[in-house]
Amino acid sequence: MPLAGIVHVKVSERGRFSAPSCFQHAFELGVFICRGFEEGCLFLMPFDTWTDIRKRLNSISPTDKSAQTLQRFFGAGSEIWPDSRGRLTIPTGLREFAPIGREALLVGGINRVELWSEDAWERHVQEHFTRDALTELMRQVDL
Repeated sequence: MPLAGIVHVKVSERGRFSAPSCFQHAFELGVFICRGFEEGCLFLMPFDTWTDIRKRLNSISPTDKSAQTLQRFFGAGSEIWPDSRGRLTIPTGLREFAPIGREALLVGGINRVELWSEDAWERHVQEHFTRDALTELMRQVDL
């Protein structure tokens, strides 16, 4: 099932948030959380997505410099599981990287969910979601 939608979430002082119903199916067995590719963003991947990525990273030669960089990038992430109340806890280092405050956004990314600080999301939308930028991206990927 594709992961789509945008949902505001409240984040506790300890970095916990409850998964909204539209994403619970992706989070119920746990997720892999890591830095996103942009400041203010974290990736949350269902375990099946993470398992596929991990297998591919493990199959790459350890002498490949690009593979080493990606292995380190993903190696800085964490596997997390919902607590008894269905809440997920963002590890402190990742919370500081993003920087996720008391209010955040969960944004569907089709095969992952992205957790954004509200300010970073707003900057991203204004910069990347222009008509010209989206038209060019769609041409590049042949949509």
